[in-house]
Amino acid sequence: MDRDATDLSGADFVAGTGSVHVEGTLTLDFVPVRCVADLDVATLSGTGRLVVLEEAAA
Repeated sequence: MDRDATDLSGADFVAGTGSVHVEGTLTLDFVPVRCVADLDVATLSGTGRLVVLEEAAA
């Protein structure tokens, strides 16, 4: 999880309300990607996308 790009300030985890924005990098099938997601705390549903990252030149 990228703590600088993630925003948990819109959520009240004790009350189970609000929403969060989460970002982080991972490798999927040997391809570096960035996951960007917005989640509703009450329903645990949301939307997200994967952004393919440029591979470093060898």
